[in-house]
Amino acid sequence: MVYKASRLYYEDDLTFTEIGKKLKLSRFQVANIIKTAKEIGLVRIIIDEKFIDKNLKTATLLEDIFKIDKVLVVNNENLPESEVKRKIGLEAANLLVNIIKDNDVISLTTSSTVKAIADSIYNIGKIKNIKIIEANGGSNLSYSNSVHNISRKFSKVFNAPHFTINAPIIVDSIETKRVLLGEKNIKNTYKMFHEINILIFGIGTFYPKINKLMIESGDLHKNEFLELKRLYAAGNILFYYFDIEGNFLNTSFDNRIICLPKENIKDISYKVAAVFGHEKKYGVLGALRTGLINFLILDNVLAEKILEIKDLSQKEFKKKCGEDINFNDYINQMML
Repeated sequence: MVYKASRLYYEDDLTFTEIGKKLKLSRFQVANIIKTAKEIGLVRIIIDEKFIDKNLKTATLLEDIFKIDKVLVVNNENLPESEVKRKIGLEAANLLVNIIKDNDVISLTTSSTVKAIADSIYNIGKIKNIKIIEANGGSNLSYSNSVHNISRKFSKVFNAPHFTINAPIIVDSIETKRVLLGEKNIKNTYKMFHEINILIFGIGTFYPKINKLMIESGDLHKNEFLELKRLYAAGNILFYYFDIEGNFLNTSFDNRIICLPKENIKDISYKVAAVFGHEKKYGVLGALRTGLINFLILDNVLAEKILEIKDLSQKEFKKKCGEDINFNDYINQMML
């Protein structure tokens, strides 16, 4: 009976009701028989993976390994960097319009991929009462990828107030930071950090190349680049550096950073990271291990590179950095 019912269901595509009529059984009895067929091993369900999109498989692996709510992987296809970033921005925008709702407080960071999201974001549902908060300073950066420009774009789309931090990312001294945080507008923005429920950010790198933002800002001193090298930094989130195992580093410039405190990040409901480029694999691996990402959008080449090094330890990373002549020469050149 079990064999016969299984053949009728799986091979002839009959419904439980149709099978019941043939075998003089109720549809509930047929349902139990089909369930039994799987339990005793008479029927096995095999998914033919050649029909599954490769990027979907890659995304699922990353979600499972790093316990992330959602990963979206877009095709690189040897496209120009600007086009891949545009695709990442559009994919992220499509994700965000399904997340953002009335009364949300959205915070954004300085990043070229976050800028790509800002270029693609739309408000199809006419969402209301949104607030846009800058997560970091950046008054000393080029305007195009600055947090001011990115936040302004979001503010326009959602017709939302935009709260700024008119200060550099990293200031010269703790005293300068204290004075700036006492400035009325910056002080008010800082007070709203606890309201943020959506954070959209990029991921910075240190090895094998320091991300352009930190070089462009001119905020780090030469000895601080050497400090990061000595600490074997892998990358940064919001300019807070971490090692390859996701442990945040205690740097000499942490207390000079003007941005959302890293202690606030873990309490934010939606932490959305967007990143591009296979050379960022070490930075992204470390970032994923911090546990501070629950939504990730990236290109397929980078995603596959991360899977290749998913088990990389700090010891192995230190060895790689130490033996990398090109990286050491690169740092030495920066010191000139």
